[in-house]
Order: sequence, then C-alpha cells, then structure tokens
Amino acid sequence: MVDLPYIIPVDPTSAMLEPEDIEAECAASDGRLPRPELWPGDIVADQYEVRGALAHGGMGWIYLAVDHNVSDRWVVLKGLLHADQAEAQEVAVAEREILAELSHPSIVRIYNFIHDDWATSPTHGGYIVMEYVGGPSLRDVRRAAPGRVLPVEKAIAYVLEVLQALSYLHSVGLVYNDLKPENIMLTEDHVKLIDMGAVSGVGDYGHIYGTPGFQAPEIPRTGPTIASDLYTVGRTLASLIVRLPVVDGRYANGIPSPMEEPVFSRYDSLYRFLLRSTHEEPDSRFRSANGMANQLMGVLREVLALRTGVPHPAFSSVFSPQRSTFGTLFTVEPTDFLVDGRARDTTLTGSELVDALPVPLMEASDPASRILAATSYTSVEQRIDTLLELYSDTESEARESVGVIMSLTRAYLESDDLAAAEALLEENAHRMPAEWRLVWYDGVTDLLKGDPVGAYPKFQRVLSAMPGENGPKLALAATAELILDVCPESDRARWARSSEHFYRTVWSVDRSVISSAFGLARQLQRRGEVKSAIEELDRVPPNSRYSALANLTAILLLCQGRPLDETEESHLREAARRVTNLSAGEHRAFQIRLTVLTTALAWVQLPGNEPSPSPLMRGVPFTEFGLRSGAETVLRTLARSTETRQQRFRLVDQANSIRPRTLF
Repeated sequence: MVDLPYIIPVDPTSAMLEPEDIEAECAASDGRLPRPELWPGDIVADQYEVRGALAHGGMGWIYLAVDHNVSDRWVVLKGLLHADQAEAQEVAVAEREILAELSHPSIVRIYNFIHDDWATSPTHGGYIVMEYVGGPSLRDVRRAAPGRVLPVEKAIAYVLEVLQALSYLHSVGLVYNDLKPENIMLTEDHVKLIDMGAVSGVGDYGHIYGTPGFQAPEIPRTGPTIASDLYTVGRTLASLIVRLPVVDGRYANGIPSPMEEPVFSRYDSLYRFLLRSTHEEPDSRFRSANGMANQLMGVLREVLALRTGVPHPAFSSVFSPQRSTFGTLFTVEPTDFLVDGRARDTTLTGSELVDALPVPLMEASDPASRILAATSYTSVEQRIDTLLELYSDTESEARESVGVIMSLTRAYLESDDLAAAEALLEENAHRMPAEWRLVWYDGVTDLLKGDPVGAYPKFQRVLSAMPGENGPKLALAATAELILDVCPESDRARWARSSEHFYRTVWSVDRSVISSAFGLARQLQRRGEVKSAIEELDRVPPNSRYSALANLTAILLLCQGRPLDETEESHLREAARRVTNLSAGEHRAFQIRLTVLTTALAWVQLPGNEPSPSPLMRGVPFTEFGLRSGAETVLRTLARSTETRQQRFRLVDQANSIRPRTLF
C-alpha cells in the first residue's frame, strides 16, 4: 500500500569514523567515553581484520571488520559484557546460542561469538560478530526529511516490518529491549534490526539495556517483557512522525496532544494507537506484536484513505462484518405515504442500531472456544442453560473465559433479558479495563436501555483499545446521532461534529459499509451541505444493492434538502434528469417523480421564479400548467395500482385537486 524508497547500497568504509572525529567525541565526553580498544589493522581471533570504528553503543565501541575466513565479507564487531558468576555465564552462553540460531529477514544475522580470551578488560565479555548492514538508519532518514519527521504512512510501513521481527523474537521467548530509530537499518529489500546485544529472555533481570525516552517505565520492576518491548514500538513510531519534546537530553515521557500536534488532530486513530502503545500500565497495552500490527495496519488504511480519497478496506480479525444496514430508508421511506397514506417513523433507535452493528469475535486462544462453537446453533434458551452451566463451574477453565461471558451476555440480550445481561456485566466489571469486548457489550446494553449518552464513552473505550477497527467508529457515529435527538440545543453542534467525523472515517476506508454513507449524508444535510451529501451518496458503488436507494435519496435531497427559497432551477432539473434515468424496475419511481413535480410546482409559484423554457422532463413543460398536468398523471397512475379502494379514492381526490384548471 505504501511505496518505500529503494535504498542504494553504500561503501561500508564510508560509514567509519575518522580518527580525529573519535578523538573529538572522547574529548567532549569529559572522560565518560573511553577510547576504542581496537584500531585499524588489529586482527581479532585470527580471523577478523578491524578497519575502523562505526559508533559507540551502550556496551562499547562498534567496529567494522573483514572476515578473512569467509570470502572477505564485511562484518561488525560489538562488545559483550562479561558474566562473572557461573550461573550468569551459563545463562549468557544459552542466550548466545539462541541468538546464533535466529533467522528472520528483518533481524541482523549473528555469525559468531568471540569469547573471554579476547576480552580487553575484566568486565569485557568478548565480541559478537554480526552481519554488516549497509544503508541508513531510520534516525538518519528522519533527520534528512523535511521538518525532520517522516510522512505518517511511511513511518507506519517501516514499523509494521519491525513488528514482524519482534513477533518472531517473542515467539522464541526473547525480547529486543532497545528499539529506537538508530537501531533500525534500511536495506534494499527490508528493514533490519541491528544491535542484538540487548536481547534477553522474557523476564530476565541483570544487565538490561535500553534507551531513556524509549524504555518502558516498569522495566526495573518487571524486567523485560513483551509489553515493555511493545512500549518501545510506540515510542519509536511517535519519534518518527512528530518532534517529541526533549528534557535533559532525552525524549520526555508521554505523547503530545492533538492540540500540540496537528497530525494527531487529522488522524485520531493514530493518536489512540500511540496512547495505548505507550500506556503506563503494561496490562493496558497491546498483548502481542501481531495484535499490535493488525491495529496499526488498520490505522494505516485509515490514514491513506483520508489522505488520498481512495478506500482501503479489509476484513477485521476481531469484529464480524456489519450484520445489516440502518438509516438507509430515512429519506426515501416517507414518500411511501404518497401511495398508501401511512406515515413512517424514521427516527433511529437503539435496538435498530444494535441489530445492525458488527459484534466482537472471540479470541482463538479463548479456553472455551471449542465448546462455544458447538452451542452457536442451538436455541437461545438452550444456549443460556449451557452457558450458565459453564460460567457457574468454578473448577472449569471456562470460568475464566471472556468468550463465555460475551456469549451469555449476547444470549440474554437476544432474549430481551436486559436485567440479567446488566447483572452479568456488573459482576465482571473488574475485568473490563483489560477486556474491551466486555466494554462493547456494556455499551450495547446501554443502547438497548435507551441511554446513548451512557453508551458513547464505552464505545470510546473500545476504540481506544482497537483504534484500527471500523466497528467502534460506526457505533460512535450512530450513537452520537442518537444523542442528537435528546441533547440540549447547546450541545447539538458537538454531537453533530462527532457523528459526521466517525461516519466520514468509516465511509472513507470502506465503501461496503453503506450505513456510513447515508449517515454522513444526513449529517452533511443537517448543516446545509446538500451538495456534499449528494456527492457522498454518489460514491456508493454501482454494483451495490443500495446504489439505487442512494440515487433516490440524492433525488429527494436535490428537491427537498434545502428550504424552497434556497432551491435553484438547476437542482430541480438535476433531480428530474435522475428520475428520467431510473431503471424500469424501480418500484418507487412514480412517487419520487411525483415529489419532484410537486416541489417544482411549489418553486414555480414563488414570486420571481421564471424557469427557462425547456421541459423539466419529457412531456412535462416547466410551467405551472405542465407541472400540474404531470403530477395529475402520476397520481392517477398510482391510483390504478393501489391495493384498496380507500387508497384509490384518496389518490384520485389528490389528482383532482392538483390538476390544472380548465374550461372543460
């Protein structure tokens, strides 16, 4: 989805520091930076000829060398710490063996370990010999970019590759510990993690290396964990796309607010992603690198869609598809009154919304997933009995299953037992901070109770946990629309903005979520942007079953979406053109045609309105006489096709009242 620049390989020697640069760095450090232990021409382990120093890291100088035993390939030598106790030595040897076995395209290869007999000080543990990776680091690329920040989509694309590497490390029980832009190198085909010297086992203590400003705050207490590794991912991404504030030579904790960084105001989901990634509480962060990558990919799709106007849909791995549509008939359905005389209530309701929204999917790792799959085809009463038995069994692992609680809550809601659903969720309220699925059902329960104001912050919590998902955004858009019907006039603008924002985001990303198109059109019309509303409806794909309905809605907006005195002749002619082009099978064609004709008639009767002489439709002059005759014809046609005598009489009476007055 994102085209990343091709990286041209460079001469490795061009990356070496000049002797005078090394001396200047050492002198400027006031003794904190020792001079290199190895110099050009030194031979290490009778195999590696040192060419020069590349940089200084947390464990000493890093050197460029040539491996004379393997085709004179370029390698990197990096210092290792000495393990001074027998147990620590065993752990160190085991970790080195694991590192040597790592094989991933985005992780630098470990070639060899040079042990203590080549140490240069009592605390030195020899050297690690690694693949030389030519190309710039992400820090170099960021510094060279305009404004010293990367475009959001490129930064995300790089970090997504990093997450694949971290997922691989985590799968073998290792954590990287020191992710930052300077440890991510760009090559012709991949990003590569370099500097494997800080890699450790999950939960290992001892020498834990990280970089202030990137390292998770709980490391001294918990040791390295998957959560602490994922924290560094969030910090790294933030440092690539915004200018993080610096305090005492390191990045300050926290993420700048959208008021401080406009990029976060433009891309709300990106901001939410970074907040969760860098949450102070490890349990509130993403649980895995794969889960984090899935959400970041969703954020990337949103960023690209909003920036380019091109949708980037994808199937969700944590939400079902939308189960049905809502709000698609709100504009068109009232015209059915012209045929049958029955008024329609087109107010969105909480139950209608709940029936349409997607539902959270159960985690594959849920301990009760296999049992729950077997209950999904039974009646709701049978499901409740089975699920209650599972939930009440304190000896069963299903007792701790979030899937059981979700399924039981859903069964209660399907049986209209709101009280039981509320009681179950209340009993498990202590699990909600870490279980967004339960929060979702808490919000759904509020909707069914008729409390959209209570549901809104719960869907906000779900979105903050799953910022790459469209499901909670659609729920927030519609819930804000529900609130518009009950909030004070002073709050209406705020809720209208919220509804429009989330409808627009969903519709921009995925053109199959038809409810968002109609919802966005309603909000645009609400604030007088009828032209924009019609443009969004016209974006409904022609192959969608809702394309014709979107066109009917656009016709009605053209002739009824504005006050009559603000309606222009061009609006009525465009509506008439669309009516003429309706398919022969459109069952609402006559009532929509009648609406256009009666609106045009009312417009012609306004003082000062003189339409051009061309007909409005074929056979319908754009005059009062012509419009009355056209409306009469439609009404009599409708009368002939009605089901009851009462409806026929009503339509004939209307035809008689609207027909032009003549002498005959």
